[in-house]
Amino acid sequence: MPMTCKDKLERVFSGEIRQTIRRGQRYQKGDTLTIFEWTGTPYRSKWGRRIDEKVKVVFPIMVKDSGVGVFNDGIVKNGLVNLSVVPWSSDYINTLAWMAGVSYLKAVPVHGEGQSQAIEVMRLRALHGAGLPVPEVLHVAPDYFVMTYLGERDMALTLREQGMQAWDLWVAAMEQLLLVHARGQYLSQCFARNIIVSDRFHGLIDFEDDPLEVMNLVEAQARDWLIYLQSTLFNLGPDPDRLDAALHAVLDRESEPVRAVLRHAARRLGWLRWLPTNRKVWGKDFVSLQAVGAALHRHHSPQAPRAITGDS
Repeated sequence: MPMTCKDKLERVFSGEIRQTIRRGQRYQKGDTLTIFEWTGTPYRSKWGRRIDEKVKVVFPIMVKDSGVGVFNDGIVKNGLVNLSVVPWSSDYINTLAWMAGVSYLKAVPVHGEGQSQAIEVMRLRALHGAGLPVPEVLHVAPDYFVMTYLGERDMALTLREQGMQAWDLWVAAMEQLLLVHARGQYLSQCFARNIIVSDRFHGLIDFEDDPLEVMNLVEAQARDWLIYLQSTLFNLGPDPDRLDAALHAVLDRESEPVRAVLRHAARRLGWLRWLPTNRKVWGKDFVSLQAVGAALHRHHSPQAPRAITGDS
């Protein structure tokens, strides 16, 4: 039975009840789920009322020895869905990408379990073979695979807790992204939550979709930069001058084709900086995209700084 109702989530997180999670189940917005109510104590009474509900929100969970937890960017807090940070649907993202004229921001198709696993194994092996910091695939079976463990702490959590104190980690991740592209590779899911860190950079995870299904390599590499910036700038909160200097220090070493796509993105997204940056109105994702548009606009303006100087 899926964990879909608020009361059940709260009881699972508090440890009052145990939840059986069936491996391989995936749900999408709009799917119909059958939910049963207990007539008494959970797991110690009969099922009562049956309810058929449509899925409104889908969010990932992780299962560890210590219990069940949510590992996204604050979508669920204390068992309650925080609608201000719920990810946009694929249809919404594709519509926004089309309207803005940035096709390389479109959502990448996510396939079923078998195909998704095959894609992730393929991408992990390609990236690992290029000498890049990703998990090594150790064993592959029809319905699962085993890979090395990079660590638990991700960049998203680190930035939420430390902000600008994590500046060096943020810059280190940009250097790794530059290396990925220099070796002819790309990441797809280059979100802060998929960058594993501690007091140093460890590696990159999550490759179950392949952007080359819907775009070319140069667009996929430019998309990596846009996703990385969109998922980090809000919580990093850098001074604009320092941010601009850091972007120039890294992006000036990116390939010209990728920089050309980023210049296109700057023209298409720069206008977003004129909209009110109100998270309650627009949501975190949109405000973060505004920050990317503003940063790219400054990056491609003639007066922007060309290098980091001193300790600023």
